[in-house]
Amino acid sequence: MKPNIILVPEELLENINSLHPSDIAKSLKKIKKDNKESFFDILRELPDEVLGDVLLELPEKIRDEAYKALSTEQLVEALEELETDDATDIIQDIADFDEQKANDILAQLEEEDQQEINWLKRYEEDEAGAFMQTELFSANIDEVIGDAINRLKILKASKELENIHQVFIIDNEKTLLFSISLEDLIIFDFTKSFSDIVNQDDNLFKPQAVMADDDIDDVVKQFEQYNLSVVAVIGYQNRLIGRITSDD
Repeated sequence: MKPNIILVPEELLENINSLHPSDIAKSLKKIKKDNKESFFDILRELPDEVLGDVLLELPEKIRDEAYKALSTEQLVEALEELETDDATDIIQDIADFDEQKANDILAQLEEEDQQEINWLKRYEEDEAGAFMQTELFSANIDEVIGDAINRLKILKASKELENIHQVFIIDNEKTLLFSISLEDLIIFDFTKSFSDIVNQDDNLFKPQAVMADDDIDDVVKQFEQYNLSVVAVIGYQNRLIGRITSDD
């Protein structure tokens, strides 16, 4: 598909909500060549829900310039719209040239986001954990399917969850047991529990999972070999701690 490039700043802002972040980033890159001030003006006017994704699509050198130009407050608002792995990447990028600004941004995020980002920062850049998102949808094996679907509807409506492919089935200790695609989920009897379904054929719902400290190159090979859209990430005693999607 041909990129949708808009070079007139006013027109770009008018159409911002209908454009893919990649197209916005490509447009900004071209605008910057002709008028650097217009580039920064547009960045500052981007909606919070768009800005973070656009920053991630910019080339590294231009992205660093953008981080320096944007205020701490605007970056905080943008990061709150991102999934934890992307927010962590941005904070670590900023810390490379301005550790104080990175710390200020982190300190202004919600406490839960701070904890998750600090946790993700522990992983080496070649480990699966560095690429995982902590946002996922899981259900206890004894939960009624209809109740789980209603929870998912609420989470989707509130935009707390995006890009959901699977429901990960766990026990009371958060041990990963099974994985069910949403495509399969909608054809089940909503009055039954997950245990009723998986006990019919537990091999059918065997989860694709990687350890948090697995080498990311091995994870990529697993995605390619099995044509996966998502894998679960597990930690100590096979406890579910996150997921990696094919676009991570």
